[in-house]
Amino acid sequence: MIFPTILVAMFITYRTRGMPHHFLPNLAVLCWISANSTWMLHDFYLWDSKPMALVFFIAGFVIISVYFTSLLMRKKKGNYILDRPNFLLIFVSLIRKDMKNIDEFSSLVELLTTFNTEDKCSLYIARKRWGNKPICPHCEYHGKVYAFADNIYYKCGACRKKFTVRVGTIFEDSKIPLTKWFAAIYLFASRTKPVSSLQLSKDIKITQKSAWHLLHRLRYGTSHPDYKKTLKNTVEADETYLGGKEKNKHLSKRDKFGGYTGFSANIDKAAVFGVVERKGEVHAKYVVDTKRETLEPIIIQNVKEFARVITDEWYAYHNLKNQSFQHATIKHALKQYVVGDIHTNTIENFWSVLKRGIYGIYHFTSKKHLQAYLEEFAYRYNHRLITPNERFDLLLKQSNVGRLEYKTLIKK
Repeated sequence: MIFPTILVAMFITYRTRGMPHHFLPNLAVLCWISANSTWMLHDFYLWDSKPMALVFFIAGFVIISVYFTSLLMRKKKGNYILDRPNFLLIFVSLIRKDMKNIDEFSSLVELLTTFNTEDKCSLYIARKRWGNKPICPHCEYHGKVYAFADNIYYKCGACRKKFTVRVGTIFEDSKIPLTKWFAAIYLFASRTKPVSSLQLSKDIKITQKSAWHLLHRLRYGTSHPDYKKTLKNTVEADETYLGGKEKNKHLSKRDKFGGYTGFSANIDKAAVFGVVERKGEVHAKYVVDTKRETLEPIIIQNVKEFARVITDEWYAYHNLKNQSFQHATIKHALKQYVVGDIHTNTIENFWSVLKRGIYGIYHFTSKKHLQAYLEEFAYRYNHRLITPNERFDLLLKQSNVGRLEYKTLIKK
């Protein structure tokens, strides 16, 4: 009796290996092992343990019978949800040895080695997105949510709709495996310089078109409202222009003003306005012009009242003193660049990084998609003090900004 039971227990354990969330089979195995141990105590004549051994043995068969019966009934109805609490799947993902914390990764190779299957990626996203309690993205129900056996699909106990961790995120309806998504996110977040769609397509073996769409989804993810903080203390504001230099244009296309700020030569260029808090974050925005009516509302929206705002002598900033700001001016026209602690070098440094990244990696950005690129560079700048792995984790945690469709991306 002992040896057949051990063989059955070993078989069940083998069939459920790598799936510790199968609670009932493992419980049955535990009962059978307890039955055998109790029976062995009787063999050594320690005490009469036969009744207790029989109880454990029968309990194991009852548990495994209930498990297979419920599984067959659900399979017959077309419902493959296992009978286990929704928190158990998340709990298992926390204790599995192969589910490391992202802080433990030091290279892309380690990341790809750990997250080498779709279910492992789904479990990690679920943990970062929901914590210990899945939430239905369709009805936002916080109650009972069932988890499928494949660790990928869920079903809401209220609206009865199926969903995955992709629904409501930048990954929704993407045919690209999550393993490649993880590689792309790591490259996007860990590098100090951006990665082009052509290079990314070669790195993860997808088409350039898919890589371009993927990168735009990531940029869409960096526009999460939690990334935007009101600037305070000392804030610098400035505008710049992106576009070709006049000296590089054909003589017939050059502007007679030479492309200086404020003249008509900048009509063909894209105007960008930015505000940055010293030792803090930066907000950059594409604007149609640099008039007072355009720039002043952006400052009021992004900067806290009574903060100190430092600008150059551009006329659009002349009314800031009347808007509850402490306004200081540095006169670049007089070749003044630093007067005490009055300067705009912080925002100028960000413009330098922005232009080097666009001209050196992307080469060209249309005005239509320029704001997305500004969000990318601002995200990388605002999180410059944390590790690349933490930037990966943060972008993954706050990826629930919704889906960016390709037709919306290319819409004129």
